[in-house]
Amino acid sequence: MTGVEEDLGYSKQQPPWHVFVLSVLTLSLYNFYWFYKNLLLLNQEIPAQSAATPTETAGKKPRFCQLHPYFSTLLFFLPVVNMIILMEFFAATGDLIPDQESFWHKNNLFCAFALALSFGALFLLSVLPNPYHLFYLTNALPLAVAQQALNKHWHKTENGSLLLRSAFNPLELVVIFFGAGCLGLVAISSSVLPH
Repeated sequence: MTGVEEDLGYSKQQPPWHVFVLSVLTLSLYNFYWFYKNLLLLNQEIPAQSAATPTETAGKKPRFCQLHPYFSTLLFFLPVVNMIILMEFFAATGDLIPDQESFWHKNNLFCAFALALSFGALFLLSVLPNPYHLFYLTNALPLAVAQQALNKHWHKTENGSLLLRSAFNPLELVVIFFGAGCLGLVAISSSVLPH
């Protein structure tokens, strides 16, 4: 979300399928931007968590990735380390879920570990032979699940006062257009290029 959208009164909520589509059509490059953007938003939540009553803050101590969004984004580029920082992010997301009785909120570390592990396992599909290696793009699914959980938090904190975005913005449409072309070229390259 850009600053312009915030000025127009747009919500921080993003449809989870947007995350998936943009990730797939950018060959997972969008994952880095999505992670960075959400870490900055979670970092802005720290003062709100501090101002909450003691009962509301139980289990919501700011996590490393919230306190250090820039450094955490750099760590996200490193194999294996990205799994640890992603687990931290998923745990921070679980802390923010408004429904205290939800499975994710009650079993935060287990869910964070499972989502980070599934992200890594899906990314390992990239070692499959062509064109099956493109199944690694499904690694956006755990991120879409996290986006759904974050949307519940934003919905509660914004009190429905901001506009929900359901369409792609112009920049995202350009990314989709070129991304679809690149994805098509990658998908057919194994059958066109000589072995």
